[in-house]
Amino acid sequence: TLRVADASLFSRSPYRVNPAVPEDVGLCAMTADGKPDWSHAEQAAIVAVDAKAGTLTIERGVYGSKPQAFAAGGAYVAAHVAQTWGTTNKLWQFNMATTCPRDAAGKTAADRWAVELVAAIQPGGAIAYIDGVEFDVPFRKPMLLGRGREADCDADGKPDNGIVGGAPVFALGVDNFIRALRAALPEKLIMADVGENQQRSVATLNGIETEGWPKLRDPEFLHWSIALNHHCYWGALARPPVFHYGLMKFLGEGDVPLSRVRLTLAGPLLVDAAVPMGYLPPAGSNGVWDELLGGTLQRRGWLGRPLGPARWLADESPDLFAGRAFAAAASSTDASVRTLPRGLEVAARNAAASSFTVRVGGLRLAAKTDLVVRIEASALISPHEHRDAYRVLSVAVVRAGKQPEWTRSAPAAPVAGKPFYGRYFFRDLDPGDHDLVVQAEGPEAVTLHAVSAHAASDIAVRSYERGVILANPSHRSQTFDLKTLLPGAALRRIEATAAQDPRVNSGVAVGAEVTLPPKDALFLHAKWRP
Repeated sequence: TLRVADASLFSRSPYRVNPAVPEDVGLCAMTADGKPDWSHAEQAAIVAVDAKAGTLTIERGVYGSKPQAFAAGGAYVAAHVAQTWGTTNKLWQFNMATTCPRDAAGKTAADRWAVELVAAIQPGGAIAYIDGVEFDVPFRKPMLLGRGREADCDADGKPDNGIVGGAPVFALGVDNFIRALRAALPEKLIMADVGENQQRSVATLNGIETEGWPKLRDPEFLHWSIALNHHCYWGALARPPVFHYGLMKFLGEGDVPLSRVRLTLAGPLLVDAAVPMGYLPPAGSNGVWDELLGGTLQRRGWLGRPLGPARWLADESPDLFAGRAFAAAASSTDASVRTLPRGLEVAARNAAASSFTVRVGGLRLAAKTDLVVRIEASALISPHEHRDAYRVLSVAVVRAGKQPEWTRSAPAAPVAGKPFYGRYFFRDLDPGDHDLVVQAEGPEAVTLHAVSAHAASDIAVRSYERGVILANPSHRSQTFDLKTLLPGAALRRIEATAAQDPRVNSGVAVGAEVTLPPKDALFLHAKWRP
């Protein structure tokens, strides 16, 4: 039993997803100036916490470590940054920061991990046969410990959450680790998950995974724009050969509607991403979704090559800003706004700001409608970040003069030095006067080169050598004028195999129009007349 300065920092059951698993702690000596000395340490597990008495009861010398001798009042104890992901297997997060304590050979935790991985993957290694590696949830920030606690990435005994001296030392360490792997494994595919707080090593990695499409636990497809923008950005700027995918995965949702399955399959294909199956067809089927094999055709690659990029029909509708300079309607309360010959430049007035916003007024909607906003933007990158990092641009549409409520599902896109067109989809907006509010991550300047707004749903068509994909992510039915969109095409539905969806995939010919229900997609056979 140890007496500690603040027992409230520890818990017998810290993990929300698995409260039966106790918290692990590190116990180490302290230097003469009162800082932790992790070169003289052991691992321990919490048995009990008595906050009133200010004590911890621990099991010492666990995970192969040995109990150490510490002078009275000369020891330091801290919880590990860890997660269980719902299992009893506790996952300690490596201290990827550039400020991580170094071992006797001068190596950080990230250095050691890179050496071990390279040894396993390079020729002669235990898994040299693999084509590459994909990193699951590679956070660019330390995981949160809960109860107001933050990680200590420079081991000075004070929380810093991966920011030391204004520099994002944890994010920089993650990028350095990925660069070290790339230097040692130039011919292997190296990929990683992408997300709100995950890696941004665009020029070093070959591509990304989105786990779930557009995100796990998103039956309404609210993250549609975020997923599209990330895959378009990485598809254009990742290191060749580029490979990215949207994993079909649904967590704890029981039977998923077949319409959602179809749209989950269609979304990645619209942006040249692959679709691995993490969710199988019903029992009694052949184990592969009909849309992937052309139904009874049962042919891999049945669609053939795409005949061009996806066609986003909203972009072909009138621009609500047409004929008006959007820059003239821009204002900000926390940023300077400078009009350019083409567009405007916006930068935070406070150089230490975590974000800033700019508001563009004059967006009038005549009736209740969906809306697609397209913004071409570029941005300066913080001098603390690696050059190929990016920032995030989020967009909201609100009633004129109202403040937005920023949520994780707010449409967003990466933004960096090279101008990039992001698309931002909003559903079921009421008629009246609205403002477009753009939030930029970080204080550095962002340039908005072009802005357009279209009162339409973000529906899409993509043509292939032997087929067509139609996609409707909106919350209302949408009719596709196939005679106009695909002149000269003979179209028919794929024919369902056993235990799949014969109602939709009936094998019959399709006429001049087809109507898709909300949140649905359709895969069609196509023969193109000369």
